[in-house]
This record gives sequence, structure tokens and C-alpha cells, in this order.
Amino acid sequence: MPSNSIKEFWELQDLITDISDFNGSEPTKEDWEKILSIASEVLKPMGKYRSEYAHQLTEMFKNGEDVAEVANKLGISKSTFHNWVIDHPEFKKAYEFGKTASEAWWTRLGRAGAAGKVTIQPASWIFNMRNKFQWTDKHVHDVVFKEVVLVPPAKPVKPTANES
Repeated sequence: MPSNSIKEFWELQDLITDISDFNGSEPTKEDWEKILSIASEVLKPMGKYRSEYAHQLTEMFKNGEDVAEVANKLGISKSTFHNWVIDHPEFKKAYEFGKTASEAWWTRLGRAGAAGKVTIQPASWIFNMRNKFQWTDKHVHDVVFKEVVLVPPAKPVKPTANES
């Protein structure tokens, strides 16, 4: 949840608690209007796309984060994140750069671990690379053959007396 909404969230929680403590009396129309007003303020920042998110996205992935972590930082669900990728071309482009930044971070970590500069768990690292970035031990190469037309060579031409 974005930090600017935390105060409003707790106000909403307190108001709901107060209403539930009416000892059987019904909440008034004003009580419900206040709840709805506070709730709409709390929920408004969540899930609303803003163009500055695209500018922040690559930075959010730079330490190897994945979509769940970045969506959490933005205060949205993973499905909202993926909807933004579909609906906002600048967000999609930033996400592609972000994925590359994340994979680069993990690649540097693996290289540092292989060189003995840091301690890593190789099996965990490999498992992570396979799941996050679809790494595989098996390489599949698609080969496309095009039709080849063989042209017979031209008949040899005998040199003339001047050419010899």
C-alpha cells in the first residue's frame, strides 16, 4: 500500500470498528458515506496507472527483483502489473529493460560465485535462473531450409586465337 494512504487506511479501520461497536444500533447514512469516502481515497492510488511508473521500472528491477516484488513496491497485484504491460506501451518497453536488468544482476551474481568472489548456493542459483529466465541445459535450434535451385554451368567456350 502506498505510504500516503496508510493514515487513511487506519482511519477507515477505526471507523469500521466504531460502527461495529454501536451495540446493535444501525450505522447512519453519514457513517456509511464517511466509510465510502475514506475507502475511495485509500484505494484510489492503488491500481491507477501513472506514466512515471514506466520511468521508475528499470530501476526497480536492478537488484534482481521479479514481477511480484516490483508489483508490491507499486502497491498493485501481479495481474494489474501484466495488464499495464498490455495497455501501456511505454510500461511494456520499460518492463523489457527491467527484465534484462534483473537477469543481468543474477548473471553477475552467478559469475561472482563461480569465481569465488561471493558464496552462493549453485543449485538454488541454477533453479532460479531456469524459473525466472527460462534457462535450460538443452539448446533447441530451429533450422529453416529454403529451396535451393541448382543452375547447370554454362557450356565452356573455347578461347579464340586472339585470347590464347
